[in-house]
Amino acid sequence: MNYLISLKKLKGRVYLTSNLWYGLEYQCITAYLIDNDWKLNKRIISFRLVELSYIGYLLGIEIRNVLYEWALQNKIFTISLDNGIYYNQTVSHLKSTLELLVDSDLFHIRCCAYILNLIVKEAMHVYLTSVLVIKKMQLLLFYLLLFEFRNLDK
Repeated sequence: MNYLISLKKLKGRVYLTSNLWYGLEYQCITAYLIDNDWKLNKRIISFRLVELSYIGYLLGIEIRNVLYEWALQNKIFTISLDNGIYYNQTVSHLKSTLELLVDSDLFHIRCCAYILNLIVKEAMHVYLTSVLVIKKMQLLLFYLLLFEFRNLDK
């Protein structure tokens, strides 16, 4: 309860991250803040079981409720979420219900790890496609050489 009281007295802003664990259906909301002594703090403010239907607007309501529980509704600077399409509705709901310090276009920061994961997956797809083409060319060359070798015997 001490930490909740100190959050209410906080003069700065809070940066949030929210992650969904799809296999387990849990949502984790983490708050990052610089306290009055200029120390960076990281706190998990919510770790809850959610239904998979909690996508988009409903997820926004869930995040907003957690912010009200911790008295952070007017202290949010930015939030980092995955790039899923359903997060657009989440962000729209939060923008319309929270007091934002920054321009609403800067409020949602896309998760860099998620973006990097997408880039690597695409690169691996291109790489594996190229490897398959090379393997097919090797096989074709092997059969051509084998054919030529058999024709030399005749």
